[in-house]
Amino acid sequence: MTEENLQELETFRAAYETLSQNIHLEPREEEIIVIRDYPEDQGDDEIARDDEEIAALILAAQAEREKITNQRLTSQQTHPIGYVTNARNSASRSDMFQFWAAAEETSLGIGSIVRHTATVPQRVDTYGIIVDTTGSTLGLDDYAIHVYEQDAQPPLGSIIPAPSARRPVIHYQAKVLASTHQIHRPVLSGPVYVVTASEMADVHRKVQDIWLDPQYLLLGFYEDASGTFGIFGEERARVLGPKQGHVIFSGLPGAGKTSLFQTLVISLYAQLRNMGEGEPDRGVRVPGVATLAINVKGADLLFLDHLASGELGKIDCNMWHAAGVDIEKRPFGRVIVYTPLKEDGFNRYSLRSNPEADIAGYSETREFVLGIQDVWPYLGMFFDKTSTGAIALIAEVELQLKETHKDGFTLVDVLNLFERDINKPKNERKNTPWEDFHLSTIQAVAQRFRSLPTTLKGLIDVTGKGVGLSKLSELKPYDMVVIDIERIMANPSDPQITESAIKIITAYILQQLTEAMTQRTCNVDHVIVFADELNRLAPRDGNGGIGEYLAQLARTTRDRGIVLFGAGQFRSGINEDILKAASVHYSMRTPEHELSDRIYAPLSPEFKAQLTQLEPGQTLLQYPALRTAVFARFPRPFVMSGARAWQELFPPIEDRPLADCIFERLSRLDSQHPPLQNEVHRLVDEFFLEGGAENRKNIQTDLINRLRDIEISYAGSVSKHTRSPWDEFSEIALAAYKRRQAPPSIKTPTNFIEKETDW
Repeated sequence: MTEENLQELETFRAAYETLSQNIHLEPREEEIIVIRDYPEDQGDDEIARDDEEIAALILAAQAEREKITNQRLTSQQTHPIGYVTNARNSASRSDMFQFWAAAEETSLGIGSIVRHTATVPQRVDTYGIIVDTTGSTLGLDDYAIHVYEQDAQPPLGSIIPAPSARRPVIHYQAKVLASTHQIHRPVLSGPVYVVTASEMADVHRKVQDIWLDPQYLLLGFYEDASGTFGIFGEERARVLGPKQGHVIFSGLPGAGKTSLFQTLVISLYAQLRNMGEGEPDRGVRVPGVATLAINVKGADLLFLDHLASGELGKIDCNMWHAAGVDIEKRPFGRVIVYTPLKEDGFNRYSLRSNPEADIAGYSETREFVLGIQDVWPYLGMFFDKTSTGAIALIAEVELQLKETHKDGFTLVDVLNLFERDINKPKNERKNTPWEDFHLSTIQAVAQRFRSLPTTLKGLIDVTGKGVGLSKLSELKPYDMVVIDIERIMANPSDPQITESAIKIITAYILQQLTEAMTQRTCNVDHVIVFADELNRLAPRDGNGGIGEYLAQLARTTRDRGIVLFGAGQFRSGINEDILKAASVHYSMRTPEHELSDRIYAPLSPEFKAQLTQLEPGQTLLQYPALRTAVFARFPRPFVMSGARAWQELFPPIEDRPLADCIFERLSRLDSQHPPLQNEVHRLVDEFFLEGGAENRKNIQTDLINRLRDIEISYAGSVSKHTRSPWDEFSEIALAAYKRRQAPPSIKTPTNFIEKETDW
């Protein structure tokens, strides 16, 4: 004891004696504490040995943990990775439970699936998905305490945590997915286990030996801590109908919406084929399913008949293997691609223009055009909806033509009716169905009909009733049918008209399928219809597109076998009736501003943060079998897609010459008096030569328009034509170009007499 301490002790002793005398206390003997066998001070050596022993125990425990983790154990043998305490500040509920785990446990994170097992009073397994995580240090209740312990001096490295003797742990919140108990109750205190891929059948309350259940279909994959893939599945009747139906995909461009759609169809077809081949004697009826997809961007759906398994990575192959799909076999029964025609009505308006892309006996490319009756229900998109007079006139025209043309009518028939009976002064329309219509309304409607060929270009059949899409009802099981309108959307001459054309085609296709499935004229039980760009086709506000029609289909067609697989960039921008009708929802990478919409309110903040960072092949999945959303994975399809491979193998071919187009169309008009093909070539080449390369496009468009006028005129009434279509076309074209392009004439002087020269 130092001199200074001895002086302080004497001061306290004197003060105590004075106090004792004042209160008349008898002085007592000093109490002496005897310490026996006081350990010899060994300095820092003992502390160092203790630290070494503790470090050795920690290393041994970690080694044992890694050994157990690497073993393929059943769910009953898996070691606990955390514990539910049910403390007052972390009590469990029937839909949520909380647990803690050591900070060294790196197998857990947002989206991990865990299992809590209670054995008293009976065994109950409760499965949950981690939706929130927080880190804490045991015994450290206040931020200021930690600052005080470090003497307000952060570590010199700035990124190295300050040393602490306290134990760090991670606190998890898990939302309940499913439970083996019939009554929903809060989980009891006890251990928590990580769920492995082999337990996914238990999560869905199914038998492990036959998962995926024959009545279920694959929706996605779960990757456990060891990298093994399990399967998320849902009852087929809840996806394809009739119990529930429809699937919605949402996510930014490039997130993988189209790839996920292909994955679902390919795995479904493989499962149905295996059912038909594996159990032929059990009398199990395998439903027939066909798919129809509308291609609106790129070439992802145009070359599905060609395999590309060599481009898959190891993880993709592992997922396909887990689904029982052979990536070396063709996944579809048939692949049929319908393409529109260009303005010339002759060449394909599609990235799939190369005939080498077709595989004999497996795939083919067909052209399609729509007749005026096909687009008639949607003419309101081209006419002023506020004009009741125009709407009434269109309805009256349809009624008149149906009475006079029992087998259907064409655009030429419509134009001839206007020219012959309707588009006349009022006094000439007395005692006719057209008497009460204003002449201005008649002229406006007639002009809209005349402009349809220019507006819709190769989509409209002027002289016929349409061809191609009428065969949509001839579907077979395992078909993949693609309607390609990508070029129409990629190169719009008039964006508003193009938008209307897309909506018309989509509505027409769905109407054809609905009628065929209602009348049971299709050879399939279910038709999957994949429609992209739902934000444009069926916007949330319901004021545009064909949202009401699609919503009606979503509500009423699942019992008929039609199921909608719809995709859009933003879920918040899709018609709410369609969203409510859908049983399965996929959300891929989503921007942060989208997550502020009320439709994402049920998701935890950490789920929302995860959604903004998802990579292609990752998705948030919601479906009826589980009580809350889960994160899932999906592989790349093993068919050709993307923007490069097809360009190398099947590059688009050059258009056939315009002269060939004119020759074939004129020959169809009058097969008895066709033109000579070399004459047509010579005339067209002459026009191009004289007009110059800079005017080639304008000359081509003008010639096509004049050819269309000949078709309309000739198809309307053959009897009034005394010359062949070729004669009329050549005369009109020569008059338009020869006279316009001829050099200005020079008047002959009066005193100059031109004499014939004898050659």
